[in-house]
Amino acid sequence: MAAHRPTRTRVIGPQGELYEGRLSEDQQVALWARCLHQGTEGLVEVVAGRRQADGSLRMRPRSKPERFPPAGEIVALVALVRRHRRAGEEVFCTPLTRRQPRSGKAGDVLPARVAWVDIDEPAAMEALRRFRPLPHLVVYSGSGGAHAYWRLAQAIEGDQLEATNRKLAHHLGGDLGCTDRARIMRVAGSHNHKADAPCRLAYCNLATRPVPAPTLTAGLADPAPPPPSPSAAEIRRHRARMAADDGVHIAPPAYFAGLACVEVSDQGGHIPCPLPDHTEQLASCMVYPDSGEGWWCYGCQRGGTIYDLASLLDGGTWGRGLRGEEFAEVKERVRHQLGLEAPPPEQTRPRRPAGQRASAAARPAS
Repeated sequence: MAAHRPTRTRVIGPQGELYEGRLSEDQQVALWARCLHQGTEGLVEVVAGRRQADGSLRMRPRSKPERFPPAGEIVALVALVRRHRRAGEEVFCTPLTRRQPRSGKAGDVLPARVAWVDIDEPAAMEALRRFRPLPHLVVYSGSGGAHAYWRLAQAIEGDQLEATNRKLAHHLGGDLGCTDRARIMRVAGSHNHKADAPCRLAYCNLATRPVPAPTLTAGLADPAPPPPSPSAAEIRRHRARMAADDGVHIAPPAYFAGLACVEVSDQGGHIPCPLPDHTEQLASCMVYPDSGEGWWCYGCQRGGTIYDLASLLDGGTWGRGLRGEEFAEVKERVRHQLGLEAPPPEQTRPRRPAGQRASAAARPAS
């Protein structure tokens, strides 16, 4: 059962005027959007899904243009969220805007004017209350935790935004899987059907000036800095190996079917992540239609090529950590599973038991 939360909202207006009381669901959506999106360019993606009997969340298709209202058109956003809410669906929106009406990074995420942290554990809320500078917006997610947002004085690029979010999450006990630039978050004024509780606006401050990103994270450690960029020689070797490999030309929907037994449309789309150590039920894994784009899970922050998928399904590593003998074994196994050619018996590696996991090498989101 979700932890008890007060139902009153504290709002500080642009001139410092104070309001404390109950807000309608539409008013909460409007304030959420005003704080995060007003004055920005681009499109806001609205994502909706219906909770299934097994607890999973089936998402609506995310490719329809009407799901991308322009930033600042608050009336249109409120109406869209209301429609999904009244249909009994859970509603999510993007804190950052996109240049194109496409989901995820394919929409070309614009520079960030807001940073955030997603706190799942009620025990971590005290650290958020003590943190300075205070957030400009706090949303109780319905499950006992909260989403906190800080407006930024200057727009920052995606890599810097993700580093900022990681530092906040690490320091405040937040979810490190919710730090990517293309993240969707529950919108205030919607309902969390998993917890059977409202997702509610708790605090909104429109008077406090935006904060510079370096000030926000001063003294905070980054728990997962990106590895150094590959050398020119590494890039040349990788390209030569890929050019001679017919496996990398298989479309991601086809190899998801062959390796993970998951059906994906030929046009690609979002699916629940099939990796055995990812238990989140949200359809957070984007499978792209073209082999050059591959796949990426925005929930567990992993993805890449056909070989990354095969290795991770078997409890192995991925990205730049997948190399040498281990890469050769994964490649042979893929060719065998997909019928490209049978591997020699001595090169076939036994699959790890389901409970064993190899450590995954970190790689920045592409």
